[in-house]
Amino acid sequence: MNTKLCEVKPGTIIPFGGMDWIVLESEGNMTRLLAKEFIGDMPFDEDNSNNWTNSSLRAYLNGEFLETLAANGANPNAFLQDTYSLIADDGLDDYGSSVDCVGLLSVDQYRKHRRIISNLDDWWWLITPYSVKSNGYSHPVRYVRSDGTLSYGSAAGGYGWVRPALTLKSNIFLSTESELSKYTNTELLEELMRRNHAETL
Repeated sequence: MNTKLCEVKPGTIIPFGGMDWIVLESEGNMTRLLAKEFIGDMPFDEDNSNNWTNSSLRAYLNGEFLETLAANGANPNAFLQDTYSLIADDGLDDYGSSVDCVGLLSVDQYRKHRRIISNLDDWWWLITPYSVKSNGYSHPVRYVRSDGTLSYGSAAGGYGWVRPALTLKSNIFLSTESELSKYTNTELLEELMRRNHAETL
């Protein structure tokens, strides 16, 4: 069964590039996705910069990780570059923005889609710097705790889990193995219960 990406409801889990993604929203010809699970743990930046533009994590996601998605069947023509806001948590916009194929959610995006973003069993990075002003010993970045609340930590001080975000063309078709792939988690459960009930009659 083929379904256009723009027809898929926010909150739906879809396969792409060998992993599962949560559909966050469609806007014009762009559909934004968030990884359902972690892809690994690594620092935001090995040199302790909280500026995404310079970060080692950005280089990895838009290099090796992007190649891994393609190697697992992701159509390179499906990707769209998106603009990621780097406005700091205190409102300073010194870092401007970044245009990438793969990024991380900002604090504002996380809040916007909070109701359809599942909690995971550890914390994970956001793209938002805590401030563009260093306090002399750390360069903090915002992150999401396992309970869904927000905090911040040093860009290189400890390893944070990575949950990538990316943007695809809304008019691409998703080839699904099962018609159940079009349902959200709640709808999938309801559909399975309905079918089980029908089979027992």
